[in-house]
Amino acid sequence: MSNSVKVSQTAYNTILLHCAKYPASATTGILIGTSGNEGTLVVSAIPLQHHWNQLSPMVEVGLSLIQAHLSSEASSSTRIVGVYYAPNDVISSTKPELNPLPLKIAQTISTKIGTDSIALQINNAKLSNSSKTDMHALSAYSVSAFTAQPKPISAQNAVKVGDGNSSATTLAKAEIAKGKWQDIVDFDDHLEDTSRDWLKTVAA
Repeated sequence: MSNSVKVSQTAYNTILLHCAKYPASATTGILIGTSGNEGTLVVSAIPLQHHWNQLSPMVEVGLSLIQAHLSSEASSSTRIVGVYYAPNDVISSTKPELNPLPLKIAQTISTKIGTDSIALQINNAKLSNSSKTDMHALSAYSVSAFTAQPKPISAQNAVKVGDGNSSATTLAKAEIAKGKWQDIVDFDDHLEDTSRDWLKTVAA
């Protein structure tokens, strides 16, 4: 699999809206898309949790429910391809290290899908800096089920968000300003109120 990642603006918006809804918590979610020799395409993101900073049985349950939902969509060509994680503290902007939680989740995903998965981690230093030169605030990693350490995807232009020409962060912050974060429902929210649909953002 090529070490290139393209993230839709919709998926990126979801990741940042999840952060905005729970600013005091680390947030985690699952990436949906396709992967192959040309790289990984992330078309949507499913908010998973904001209560836990460690791997819990509910993560496995959430993964199984997402997989079952995707399998029930006859027209869907997408699958689980990775995990996203947004820490609730500022990490190094120059040498960010992948948090152990998304690493473990990504390893679990890699085992389930039989190939490397990706982990996207929000770099809060870039997010708060809002530099016009930063098109996004993601650090990307390729994760295998069989190795303990993730492989940073750090080649120039290896990670693109949206059209790759506009500031994806600026566009996402505009959605936050509109209050769209109030529409975010993660699996933790669903467990507290099962009438809330946390799988509605799954893209076919």
